[in-house]
Amino acid sequence: MNAVKWLELRCRAFVLGNVLAALPDDLPNMRELRIQSAKLQRMLNEPPMMRTLQKILAGGSSKKLRKEQGRHAAKIGQQIRKVNTMAEKSFKGWLRQRGKSNKQFRDWKAQFDIAVDQSAKRFQKQVLDKVAQLTFYGEGKA
Repeated sequence: MNAVKWLELRCRAFVLGNVLAALPDDLPNMRELRIQSAKLQRMLNEPPMMRTLQKILAGGSSKKLRKEQGRHAAKIGQQIRKVNTMAEKSFKGWLRQRGKSNKQFRDWKAQFDIAVDQSAKRFQKQVLDKVAQLTFYGEGKA
C-alpha cells in the first residue's frame, strides 16, 4: 500500500471517528461501532515503513516483510469493511426507527458518504500543506 493511499485511509478513518464521537449514544450499536472505529484508527496509525526499516536493518528477510505488510494491509481492509458494514446497519436502524424508507436511507447514505469523503480530502490537504510548510520553511515558521 503506498503512502498516499495510507494517508487517505487514515484521514477518512479520522473523520468517520469524529463523526461517530459527535453522534448520540442512543443509536443502535454505537458503542461497538466506536470501538471498532478506534481499532481501525490504531491499525492505520502504525507506521508500516518504520517497522519494515527496523526489521531490514536488524537483518530480516525482505520476502517475509512483504508478506507481513500484505497481511497487515488485508487486516486493515477487513476492518474497514467491518466498520462500514456496522455503520450502515446502525444508521439504517436509526433511520428506520424514524419511519424512513430504504430509498430515503440510500439517498441519505450517499449524501453522508460524499460528505465524509469531502471532509477527509480537505483534512488530507491540510495535513499535506502542513507537512510541506514544515519541510520547506522549518519548524519555527509553521
